[in-house]
Parts: sequence; C-alpha cells; structure tokens
Amino acid sequence: MLFRSVALAPLGSAFTAVGPFAGLVSLAAGNLAAPSRRGGSVVNSGPYSVSALMLASAATTFSLTHSPDVAFQLLLLVVLLSGLIQLLLGLLRFGTIAKYIPYPVFSGLMNGSAILILLPQAQPIFNATPALLLKEPSLLLSQTTLLSVAAAALTVLAYALTRRLNRPAVPPAFIAVIVGSLGFHAAAYLGNISVNELLVGDIPTGLPLLRLFASAPDDLLSLHTWQTLALPVASFATSIALINSLSSFLAQSFSDTLCRERTDPNAELLNQGSANLLSALFGGLPAAGSSSRSKAAYDYGARTRASRLAGGLFAVLVLIWAGPLSPPIPLSVMGGVLLILVYGLVDRWLLLPIGELMKPRDRR
Repeated sequence: MLFRSVALAPLGSAFTAVGPFAGLVSLAAGNLAAPSRRGGSVVNSGPYSVSALMLASAATTFSLTHSPDVAFQLLLLVVLLSGLIQLLLGLLRFGTIAKYIPYPVFSGLMNGSAILILLPQAQPIFNATPALLLKEPSLLLSQTTLLSVAAAALTVLAYALTRRLNRPAVPPAFIAVIVGSLGFHAAAYLGNISVNELLVGDIPTGLPLLRLFASAPDDLLSLHTWQTLALPVASFATSIALINSLSSFLAQSFSDTLCRERTDPNAELLNQGSANLLSALFGGLPAAGSSSRSKAAYDYGARTRASRLAGGLFAVLVLIWAGPLSPPIPLSVMGGVLLILVYGLVDRWLLLPIGELMKPRDRR
C-alpha cells in the first residue's frame, strides 16, 4: 500500500487515492496477462517496490515542467514502453542470460527485497517513522503505539498458531487478519482510543477503464514536448524494464525451486511485458514477478498456472466490490502480515558463508 501511494505522490493530493487503485490494476494485469504457458507456474506478479520508487522519481521529473494530468499520462507511457522493452528482450531471447546469474546474486536480491518490505512496516506498526522514534522515544509508550504493536504481535501469533495445524481449512494469513483486527478494535473500544488514522481507509473501486491517452492534453502531443521528454521517458522505461525483469527472474527461480521444475525465462519476459502493456492501458503501475507473493501463493496451495489466473481475477473482484471491506482493517495488522511474508522470503543460504567467514582457513 505504501509504495503504491508513493509512486504517484509527487503528482499531488489529487492522485493520492489513485495510487492504491493503480496498484490493484497492476496486480490484476500482472496475473491475467500471461500469454505464454511456459513461464513460472506460481509466479505472482504485481507492483514492485523498487520500480514504484523509480516511477516516483519519474513523476517528480515530469511534474516540474508539466501539469499533474500530463505527468500522469507520461508515467503511463513509461510503463507501456517498459512492457514493450520486455517483450523485445523476450523475443530476442535475452532471458537466457538469467541462468548465468550466480546464486549469491539472487540470494542478495531476495534478502534485499525482504529488507525493502520490512523497513516501511515501522510506520504502521509503531505509528511513527524510525527517525521520529529516535528523536522522541516517549512515543513508544503512547496508547496508539502500544495498541498498534499489540495488534501486529497478535496477528503474527495467530498466524504461527494456525500454521501449527496440519491442514488448516482457511489460509492462516486470513485467520491472522481477522484475529488481529478483532483484537485491535476490542482493545480500542475498551480503552476509548480514537483509531480512525490507524486504519487502512477507503480504497477507490470500480471497473478499470482505459486511461492511457484517454484525455491527452494538446501539449502532450506537441513536438516540443517530445523533444525535451523523449530521452527521460526512454531512460526511465529502460531502467524499470530491467529491474522488473530481474525481479521476475528471481520470482521465476523461486517458483521453479518450489515446484521442482525448469521453466523458460524468455517466456516469463513475454508474460511480464504483456502485463505491463495491459497495466499501462488501464492506468496501473509497473508489474513484476514477486518472490514474496509467489511464496505466499505456494504456501496457500498454488501449484499450477491456474493460480496466476485466480490471483488476477481476485484482484479484479477487489477492484469492483471489495472496497468497503478494507476500511476496518488496521494498518498494523497488515504490517504484521508483511512481517510474516518477510520471514518466509529471507534466504537462509546467506547465513552459511557468513558462518564460514569465522573460520580462517575458509575465509578466501
């Protein structure tokens, strides 16, 4: 949720509510647009933190010289072009180089992704940024902070206890969200604590419509505009295409390991390129394969490519109907769920060479 909002934050308050909607669009497009059946079986695609931050940088650049509406259209063009680049790379079979990437690189990317997911959770769980907590440690003892921390801890505990069951009929994360939310609201009611700012809040809903150039202003189509913006648009699109492709390779490798198969990285590039084309058309963020979401899908029973389609359809249903269900969910509970995903995403292989460094004979 945080990165979805950050990506469009430079465009101003008018686009604050567009961020979560754009994230859900990319989640739907990332899983529905998979024309090649030779990609990873349980790769779950959607917004990626790094590319979302890169898109925020592009939004800052474009908003300096253009209105927010024009800048938003330029961002969608960046997403579209990044998809075209991925399609071209897949057709030229550049994905083959993925098998030559050393495992330590994938391990570093996996653990780096876990850190990127982990760090932003300090805000919803402690109800303040780490910098603010360092300046004012007394905030840790405030009612709202204690309530948020307790709700996150209860969410993690509920998940752990549910996982101890051999075959839980309901996904443990779903139970954890319910238990954490009920505990949060019960404690807030008994303590008479105002919690409006601690909840997820309303998410815009509705059937996605075509947004790319749907209402292109005249200055967006002028030759002068493209003389100054052609290079920035191309550079941002290329950077996002490359980082999303690398994330997708990592998710595909993760999927292959879990499902004990070997799929085609070029086919996955075609899938991700198609996803970004579709996402751009309907106003979404850049989509990439996610190791954390793929791991979560596998843990909840996903084993075939049908899980990708099911994930995309579920995102569409959320876009259309599930908006009213999100406001009562506390942000700290969602932070607790992400802590669980981070724990499952961390690659323990990295601990082995660190242990070997303690032995002088193995140091080299």
